[in-house]
Amino acid sequence: MIVGAMNDTERKLWDTEKSVVNERITFAAVGAGAMYARLLMNEMFGQMNTVSGMLFAAYVVHRTKLCIDGCDDETYLIGIRRDKSYWVEKHS
Repeated sequence: MIVGAMNDTERKLWDTEKSVVNERITFAAVGAGAMYARLLMNEMFGQMNTVSGMLFAAYVVHRTKLCIDGCDDETYLIGIRRDKSYWVEKHS
């Protein structure tokens, strides 16, 4: 699971791995494809707005599911801004 939250002064991001919660600085990935997804994100990650970030996340999910056996069938993308959140249909 990946959880993000923000208020006027802070942005926080956490993920879980083997029942341990870890705080992340820029991005997070979980599951069978996490290592591959992190490699993709390390190569291409940069400052971006919410929409660009969601497009980037969708690309990483798509590439990871194509390349890594054992990835879960359902992945949900949710973008968070101060004024609202964006829920994208699940990627199967």
